Amino acid sequence: MLSAVTHFQQLLNIFSRVTINVKLKSPISEPGLTYNAGDHVGVMADNREELVDGILKRLANKPGRDDEPIQLELLEEKHTPMGKSFP
Repeated sequence: MLSAVTHFQQLLNIFSRVTINVKLKSPISEPGLTYNAGDHVGVMADNREELVDGILKRLANKPGRDDEPIQLELLEEKHTPMGKSFP
């Protein structure tokens, strides 16, 4: 379901957790759409198609479907005093 954002306010920023208040304009045509205090909503950002395609081309074990979610992690190299690196 896509909704327009009518209000956005950051409430807390503690350590790596951020709490925001977002108000969405709910389409009246959504039957059964309810919200109870304490419910959470997931927000998925769109990625540029050319960026996603470029990453998928480089994956040896890419998903079987184009719409299957994947998670990428950036591993930084660590350098020891001896000059060796490891992930």
